[in-house]
Amino acid sequence: MWDKWSKPFPTPDAAQHAFRQRVAQEVDQRGTIHVLRNGVKGNGCKFFLCAFKPAHGLTPLLVEQYQANQLTVTRQQRYSSKHANTLDLCLWVNGLVVATVELKNELTGQTVEDAKAQYRIDRDPKDPLLARRAIVHFAVDPYLAFMTTRLAGPTTEFLPFNQGHNGHAGNPPASGGKHATAYLWEEVWQRDAFLDLLGRFVHTEVDDAGKATGKVIFPRFHQWDCVLRLEAEARANGPGHRYLAQHSAGSGKSNSIAWLARQLTTASHQGKPAFGSVIAFSVPVDVAAAEAISSLFVECIVAPSFAEEAVEILGRKKNLRVLAGRAVWPAGGMDFKRVRGGLLVQDRAPVPEVPPVPEAPEGTANI
Repeated sequence: MWDKWSKPFPTPDAAQHAFRQRVAQEVDQRGTIHVLRNGVKGNGCKFFLCAFKPAHGLTPLLVEQYQANQLTVTRQQRYSSKHANTLDLCLWVNGLVVATVELKNELTGQTVEDAKAQYRIDRDPKDPLLARRAIVHFAVDPYLAFMTTRLAGPTTEFLPFNQGHNGHAGNPPASGGKHATAYLWEEVWQRDAFLDLLGRFVHTEVDDAGKATGKVIFPRFHQWDCVLRLEAEARANGPGHRYLAQHSAGSGKSNSIAWLARQLTTASHQGKPAFGSVIAFSVPVDVAAAEAISSLFVECIVAPSFAEEAVEILGRKKNLRVLAGRAVWPAGGMDFKRVRGGLLVQDRAPVPEVPPVPEAPEGTANI
């Protein structure tokens, strides 16, 4: 494939330079996530720049490609030729930057708030690496972590990326000689977990015409943790169980529902698919939920009701059935019959009333 790409260029260096330009162009136009998942094309060639973990290990080539991914961490990373500013950490996947990190600690008298201020004041949001290439930016100190997917100068908004503690914000106290934010590098940035997060969770919103808006949705820790736990339960115990995932207002439950629905479409139990492609809601579907679902493979959505804007968003998906209404349980109950591929559910046939036996006159007997 590389020989075919290189053929039009006079020297190997020219071919490599043109390839780097092509990758940068695709990243700037379509976004890093799109390039990691779909690769780049040019000169009649297609190059895949990341191999995500295969669903099983039955194909050695896919396993080999996944293991060949190169995840890198750089310190004090310069990111522009126009100035000498550096970022404390940058996280890379196969040469593409995916995350930046500003670290603060109490030894220098700084906290996570100073990291946020550094992003807001000292980082130019127009720099290509910050504006279009890195997917997420983390502000971290030994106790707390926050993140944003869009730098906008002083108006940059950060969301907490903490585990929570005893039903409140923050993280559990540090223990075992570790920082309270050690879960970041031990769990979230761990190689397999981070590739899975980039491959299955992060997504870019699209507008009415189907074009990317540039707004990246990156899960917060509680969303990521919730979905992974429920997915593990489904794989271990199969369908038919009830779970309560508590979310506070504004915590992004619509995206959590959509991520969970997506992961469960590929979940298997005892070697068989655990779920189909029907999503049922017990609450009305709002715009946020519709936008999150619009990128999933789903054939039918059932909910008590749908917001008008949500119907418009879902209406752009082909071959999608949208059913509104509450389930009414028949007075006589339901009969369930197992058939190949699922269950047949139907109204229970009424039991015919048997007329009472008339009483025999005195002096006689019923025979």
